[in-house]
Amino acid sequence: MNRLFTVLGLAFLGLTAANCNKDDGNGGNQVVNLRDRKEVRDENAKQIEEFLAKNYLIIEGDNIRFDSISNPNKPNPNVVPLKDDKRIKIERQIITSDNYEYEAVRNPNGTTSLKFSKPKDELEYTIAYFIVPDADGNKQEGKGDYISTIDSVFVKTKSYSLKNESFDNNGNIGGYYSFPITLQEFALMSQGNYGLIPAQLKTAERQLLTKVKTAPTTALGENGIPTYEKGSAGRIIAFVPSGVGYFNAGYGSKLKAYQPHIIDMTLIAKRERDHDGDGILSKYEAKQVIEKSSELGRALTDDEIRALKLTIKDYFDFDTDGDGVPNFLDDDDDGDGVLTKTELQYKDKNNKKAYYQYYDPILKTCSNVFRYLDRACFPDQKDGEVIWPTKK
Repeated sequence: MNRLFTVLGLAFLGLTAANCNKDDGNGGNQVVNLRDRKEVRDENAKQIEEFLAKNYLIIEGDNIRFDSISNPNKPNPNVVPLKDDKRIKIERQIITSDNYEYEAVRNPNGTTSLKFSKPKDELEYTIAYFIVPDADGNKQEGKGDYISTIDSVFVKTKSYSLKNESFDNNGNIGGYYSFPITLQEFALMSQGNYGLIPAQLKTAERQLLTKVKTAPTTALGENGIPTYEKGSAGRIIAFVPSGVGYFNAGYGSKLKAYQPHIIDMTLIAKRERDHDGDGILSKYEAKQVIEKSSELGRALTDDEIRALKLTIKDYFDFDTDGDGVPNFLDDDDDGDGVLTKTELQYKDKNNKKAYYQYYDPILKTCSNVFRYLDRACFPDQKDGEVIWPTKK
C-alpha cells in the first residue's frame, strides 16, 4: 500500500506542479473582508436546508448530480426533494473546526520546530451528508478500513456550488491528501517545492471521511489510474457550511465567498503515518489510546480506537512536555533531550538494534509512566551504551 501511495502521490503531485504555481490560490478568486462567523454559519444552515428541500438527486451509473425541482426541463415530473428521497438517508454530524495553525520556531540547538495553536473558530457546525447509493440502491459504505482523522488518504473528489455548478474535481485519478503538515513537508515548502507538498482537504471534508471505509484492495492500472472493485470504496456526499469550507476565500468564479459547497468524495485508500518518525504510528499518540494500551498491554485495534471517538483535537491536546508540539508531531515527546525513538530502542539477542512497542511494560523503567513520556526518567551512558535506571 505504501508503494501505491508513493506512485499515486508522485503522479498527482507531478500534475499539480505542472499545472499550478504557488500564486494560483483558490482558482484565481480574491479573498474578501471578514464577516461574523456565527452570522455566516446561521445563514449557510438555512441555505443548505433550502437546497435539500428544493433539489433532487440524479443517479446515472457512477455519475451523481443534482437539479432543481423547479426546472421545467426535468425528465421526470414526479421527482422528490433530497430531504424526502427514500434512496438516501440524510444524516447530520456536529463538528468543530480542526484548522490548527502553525508557526516555525528556531530551537536553541539550531533545529526548527512547528508549533501549533488551537483553531480560532470555536463554533459548532451541523453537516448534512449521505452515503451514496449505487445504481442498485446499495449504500457504498466501503469494504476496507475506516480511517482516523490523522491518516493520509487517497480520494476522488468533485465539488459543487449550491447552484449545481461544478467548480473543482481531481479527475479519474484522485488525489493524495495529508494533514497536518510535517516538518519534512515544511522544509520542502521553504525550498519552494510547493508541487511536492500534499494537498489538504477542508476541515469538514476530513472529518466526514471517517464515516466511510476504503476499498479493501487497490492496484495501479496500466494507465496509471488506481483500480479497485467497483462499489468497494466508500462514497459520501456532504453539504459543507463555508465556516468549515472555503469561508471568505471562495473558489474561482463559481463559488463565491461565504457560500456553502457540496463535496462528493470516494475514499480509495489510506496511509497510516508516523508523522514525527519516532517509531510510534500517529494513530496511537493520543492520551486515551496510550492509557488503554497500557491497561491492556497491547496495541489497540482500529475498531477499539474508533470506539474512543477521537477527534483531531485529542491528538493535538496530547503534548506531554507542553512545548506547543503535540506528541504525534514531536520526536522527543517528554522534552528530556533524548529522542523518543532512542527511548524505545534496545539490543536484541543478536546484539542488533531493535525497538519496543509503545505499550511494552518494560518501558516503565523509572515509574509507572512509559519512559518516553517521563521527563524525569533519564538514561546514563557507559562505553557508548545507553543504561536505563531501574524502578525503585
